[in-house]
Amino acid sequence: MRERRHEIALTVGAPLALLLAACGGADVDPGAAMDVSHVHAIAVDPEDPARLYVATHEGLGAWTEDGLVRVSETSGDFMGFAVGPDGVLYGSGHPGRGEDAPFALGLISSTDGGRTWAPVSLSGEADFHALTADADGVIGYDATNGLLRASSDGQDWVDREAATGFLDLAADPASERVLGTTGEGVLVASDDGGVTFEPVPDAPDLLLVEAFADGSLLGLAPDGALVLGSAGGTWQPAGARAGEGLQALAIGPDDTVWLLDGEGLGRSTDRGATLERVPGW
Repeated sequence: MRERRHEIALTVGAPLALLLAACGGADVDPGAAMDVSHVHAIAVDPEDPARLYVATHEGLGAWTEDGLVRVSETSGDFMGFAVGPDGVLYGSGHPGRGEDAPFALGLISSTDGGRTWAPVSLSGEADFHALTADADGVIGYDATNGLLRASSDGQDWVDREAATGFLDLAADPASERVLGTTGEGVLVASDDGGVTFEPVPDAPDLLLVEAFADGSLLGLAPDGALVLGSAGGTWQPAGARAGEGLQALAIGPDDTVWLLDGEGLGRSTDRGATLERVPGW
């Protein structure tokens, strides 16, 4: 399935340059088996908790235990990807080889499950390397301009400088809170739709973060350990660890944890206490 993986170093302050690599072209055949060089994000299909969207250098795919198949008609590099609460998919990045689009795609969206994509805003201006979406709108880290940008409609944006960048963004399904991890591994949270973020007190250094349905948190520490954060602010080891070549973390609406690293795709149904490697990857 995967011949090579572009790895995120498991160290605090992992260089954001690791997320800036150029993309290559690929043959486009939706529904065909897909080989990819690097994955930027995974997200659970809200209509099928056993199916994952996989945002890659070579376009958008979908994984089930039968394997990874291409979804998108574009072979573009999906640097950022998110599933909105209404099923709309959001993305950002760069067009595939020979595709007629600006190098920085801005915010794009799909209403047909990721097969076709249309520009929404900031075309030619922004390249979101982290995205999340909830009922209040879309929030993303624009790596081209070093800005954290928030929009209630995907058109008009509130911007603020983000000097250390963002590795990850995640909406809390239990509240209006939005979580993020900075390029220095600091966990931050926003209660105003992503306009402002503040460090979470007593939180450990984290590279990635996701939220369970009850609002408790699961983070990925620089040493690969999964850690649990309670609503009361206490943290403890979850039990499982990521292997080398960490790439993505996601939690489904059924609280199943999905983790992609150099060993393949792992699944946890006990909040990260154990990690089971799954077939089809």
